[in-house]
Amino acid sequence: MSRLNRIQNEIKQLEGGKFQKLCDSYLYRKRSWGNIVSLGSMEGTDKTTKGIPDTYFFDNQINRYVLVMYGTRADSTAKLEIDIKEAIEKTKISKKDIQEIICCHTSSNLTVAKDKELRELAGSIELTLIGIDTLSHDLLQFKYQDITKEFLGIIESTEQVWNIEQFISVHDKSKTNAPLNTSYIDETQTIEELVEGLNDYQILLLSGVSGTGKTKLAIEICKRLPLNSNVICVKSNSMPVYQDVKDALDSNKVNYLFLDDANTITNFDAIVNLLRLEEYEQKLKIIITVRDYALSGIINQLKSFKTKIQKVTLMSDKQIELLINSINKVSTSNLRKIMKLSHNNPRIAVIAAIMTKEKKYEFIDNEKEVLGSYYNQIIKENSLSPNEKISLFILSFKHKLNLTDKESLGELLKFFKIDFDSFLLAIRQLHDKELCDIFQDKAAKISDQSLSDFVIIDFIADNKVFKVRDFFISLFPENAKEIVEMLVLVNNFKSSNDWIDYLTAEIKYVYNEGIIDVDKERFLTQYGVLIPIEALAYVNEKIQSANPSEYQISQKEFEEKKRNNRVDDPIIEILCSLSSGERFNDAGILLMEYLKRRQDKVYEVFSAIKSNFDIEEDRNSYLEKRFCIFEIFSKQETINELTALLIVNIAEKFLEFSGEKLISYGQAGGFRHYRLVDGDYLIELHTKIFYMLFEIFNLEYVEVNNHIDKLLFNYPVYEVENCFLETVSSDLKCIENLFFKDLSKPGVRQEAIVFKLNSEAKKLKLKSQPFFEYEPSIRQKIYEIFSSNGLDYMAEEFDYEKIQKLRIKNLSEVFGEHSNDWLWLFNVLAEYQSDELLNKYELEESLLLLYLKLNVEDKVKMLTVLLNSDFVLSYYNFNFYMEKLSFEEGKNILSSIEKELDERWYLSNLLTCKSINKDRIQELILFLKELKNYEKINTFNILSFENYIEKDRAILDVLRNKLGEGKILGRFFIPDYVFEDIAKRIINIVGYKDLKEIYLDILGSEEVDKSGEIFKSLLEEQDINFIYLFLVKLNALRGSLSFAKYDAQLERIWTSEVAEDGIRKYLDFLIRENRVIYVGVDPYLEGIFKANTERALEFVKAEVLDTEDENRLVNLYNLSLEIFDDEVLLQLFELLKDKDIDAPFFEKLYLTMRTHSWTGSLVPLLDKEINFLNSLLDIFEGIKYISHALVITTRIDSLRKQKEKELLSDYLR
Repeated sequence: MSRLNRIQNEIKQLEGGKFQKLCDSYLYRKRSWGNIVSLGSMEGTDKTTKGIPDTYFFDNQINRYVLVMYGTRADSTAKLEIDIKEAIEKTKISKKDIQEIICCHTSSNLTVAKDKELRELAGSIELTLIGIDTLSHDLLQFKYQDITKEFLGIIESTEQVWNIEQFISVHDKSKTNAPLNTSYIDETQTIEELVEGLNDYQILLLSGVSGTGKTKLAIEICKRLPLNSNVICVKSNSMPVYQDVKDALDSNKVNYLFLDDANTITNFDAIVNLLRLEEYEQKLKIIITVRDYALSGIINQLKSFKTKIQKVTLMSDKQIELLINSINKVSTSNLRKIMKLSHNNPRIAVIAAIMTKEKKYEFIDNEKEVLGSYYNQIIKENSLSPNEKISLFILSFKHKLNLTDKESLGELLKFFKIDFDSFLLAIRQLHDKELCDIFQDKAAKISDQSLSDFVIIDFIADNKVFKVRDFFISLFPENAKEIVEMLVLVNNFKSSNDWIDYLTAEIKYVYNEGIIDVDKERFLTQYGVLIPIEALAYVNEKIQSANPSEYQISQKEFEEKKRNNRVDDPIIEILCSLSSGERFNDAGILLMEYLKRRQDKVYEVFSAIKSNFDIEEDRNSYLEKRFCIFEIFSKQETINELTALLIVNIAEKFLEFSGEKLISYGQAGGFRHYRLVDGDYLIELHTKIFYMLFEIFNLEYVEVNNHIDKLLFNYPVYEVENCFLETVSSDLKCIENLFFKDLSKPGVRQEAIVFKLNSEAKKLKLKSQPFFEYEPSIRQKIYEIFSSNGLDYMAEEFDYEKIQKLRIKNLSEVFGEHSNDWLWLFNVLAEYQSDELLNKYELEESLLLLYLKLNVEDKVKMLTVLLNSDFVLSYYNFNFYMEKLSFEEGKNILSSIEKELDERWYLSNLLTCKSINKDRIQELILFLKELKNYEKINTFNILSFENYIEKDRAILDVLRNKLGEGKILGRFFIPDYVFEDIAKRIINIVGYKDLKEIYLDILGSEEVDKSGEIFKSLLEEQDINFIYLFLVKLNALRGSLSFAKYDAQLERIWTSEVAEDGIRKYLDFLIRENRVIYVGVDPYLEGIFKANTERALEFVKAEVLDTEDENRLVNLYNLSLEIFDDEVLLQLFELLKDKDIDAPFFEKLYLTMRTHSWTGSLVPLLDKEINFLNSLLDIFEGIKYISHALVITTRIDSLRKQKEKELLSDYLR
């Protein structure tokens, strides 16, 4: 029986009083009424009482009443008439005071005539009739699931999906949860920001350690979401929940889905991947909470979605105090005790505050006992057997278990001396006691993470059920990951010296007695910090035996590779783990010793230092590790160029005033922003770094010193405005005293650095001005003017014309001052241009601006001097200079230059000639024939020769011949990007025939016509064959091409009047060659169809109607499957059905995609395919199509099995 039928049958069984209460609850929620009065039901019972109306609601906004009448009689249609009359006549209020009468009844056979009669009876009063059909369909919805359960006893869901109020109720029933009905302490408007931020993200991920208030924050966010949205909250009980979630989504509203403790939710991947479905792309936002230890796995599953990760940190003292006092006004003594034991963890604080309020327990002194006060009671009440306790620990240790994989549990069960059958029995008993969850008898887990934590701590640390050493020796390395997680968990709760001493002794024993050599590196990477002497000794031995290797690097290469934070070398990994312990200094020393031996590890060493010897937020001496590293650097006996580059790049990082620190969670992680503190501590570090840089500078490694100069040149004086006045002032003084002590004869670069630092310090009005006695030289002033851009002149508002005028004025003044020695001026600029640090585009741009403003005589003079100077002009500006002069003026300038010039100067002079005659044509032809380096021609294009070709097409022949010889590239004729008018000019120059030939020839060898405008213009000749040959050529090059390169052209094909003819010819080719579906659908045909799906659909429909060829029909459908949505495919099947296709033909069709491309869970895609096939069954119904239906249902069964398999995989993933 369907759920709808069950609901209707149960409603019909209800007595009058219970029906009234059901409808009261239904209307109260459906209408969002603030208050109702039920006159017709007896309070506290399901009996009815006399009262008219049965229920009413007063609408304060319009000051009128809504009257509600109920009826469950068999002749309910007759009673409706009585109810309406009585509602009007016996309520003793005026008709004008009645806004609406609602009649809820159980009839399903109300005729149209009767409906009309009843509405006429109500007259001007609005009448709403809610029969069993309307009521039952509404009760199918998610928002009424609790009403359906309470009044009808129908439970179809897994009871994991709730609205906000229901979620809070379910959550707070657990003795192990801190109640959600407490006050929320939000001092920083976090909630408002996160709600607003949901507009820009698909997912909001709230992460943090257990008990920090992630769930509370999520619920507060849900409460602030738009009122007209559909808010769904999921609290896992480890049953599959995907279908429940899908049923709860409302396609007419924006859905907000809250997944609490995401790593415990079965089908998590499938649920998140609903975001990929078109119907939910804009109508689904997901809010997730997850504990830190499970964050890495969740992050990996969300990689392809736009996710905001919000770290929920422990509360401040003030916040914890406010939270505790909002629950219970405790004494100062108890407040201090709660704050101490909670370590600012809200959950522990709330539980402890409630405990003191209820006075059920004496006050306790650690978190484990707070949790124990709940869990000990639960475990005691359940009278667990020894096997159940062991099995509960195994479940907690492994997190999730595949009960069908007996082999994977072998060693674990052997250690606890329990056989597999006994273990399974214990798991079922635990499930019966609601302490664990079982999924389809195939998998099990503990959904209550706090219980899981408690069990592990109780076993390992408190009762010491087994020795850590024995556990390691038996289960390492096969269970290395779980052992690490177990010990991290225990250490988070147990930080006493006794526990640390015990664990250290156990780890030391395991290392010395139980770990074979092949596993030692892996073991020390994870546990070396507990036995640092053994770890350091092992690493030192490995370093001494390492084969030395030399390695050459450049700063450019360093810049590219240092972005990779990976550390794969096991020796470096061990040293990284030791950096978190007390022996971090020794680890740093060995790290540099290792680099001496293995120079090829320089990038990993850089990553290790940057990530592991950086700031420590929870230490008073938070810069201690940075000091340590630079102390180690300073004690290096010799510093080669590779080490110098490493030090300088580390210095660059450690001189930053703020940054982001990677907080690792297993293999994934998140970034936390930090800002340092101004003062003596930071000044001391910076001074140490600058002295180290100065020492390296004196080694005179050119590339290293270039980078040091760059650091000094870009020193952030502006950090003064971010409250770093003392440090910046000290740094500038240090830079001056070390690097610029003698400024009597500074070099170009030296002075540029000094000038920049001095200028920025003056702008910020520092009290202690660096380089106080420095006076800029003439050349520096010239450089400053010529290298300035528009922003340097900008006042409060950006006014381009005003800025350019001021800029030209300043340039002209300098130019005028040196009018007698332009050569010296240009050579000064050339000196700056030749310096990689100081070369700026503005130097050349300034010369262009000056040239533009000069008269012809001065233009000739300037260009002559400029070409004789050391200043290098960019080739793309050659035409700019030459076109401002006559051909003869240009020729005279070029002939007067004593040094060898770029040949393009002569070509630019010819091409910009305004009066083209036979002499010029012959001169150009001769130039082209004698040109030494034809590569330089490719910096021009065919348009540059347009005026000459119009006079004599022989020049085009010369250029075509050079293309044939491979000396000119295709992009000379077909540029990268052109507008439509330019494309037409090129066709006019070259001609349709020749340009199409060139276009097809260079396909695949050069990237040209990225805009597709030339291709579009070529299509205007309506050449079917050109479309066909273009596509065939792409197909031939398919293995070596990036399909995306030709999207513009594929889209433009539809602009042709003969597009369909060209596409048809190409389709014939693909069918003939059996390549329509060949390692996937033909990407070019797919690209064409997706560019204009409407016209493509008409094309496919016409082809289906016009052909009787079975092979062609199969190919047309299989092609369509890859391109069109399900609705279109169903239309195509209607056409195929009309052709009386038989079952054997049907079997040749790909009813669903052969392959899938997805991330996360496959379930949403499988669901989509199952729904499609069910719709297909509706088309092929009836005995005539029973064979077709068999093909479809067989495929549906296969997909359902695949879905079940995927859901199990999701559960265990």
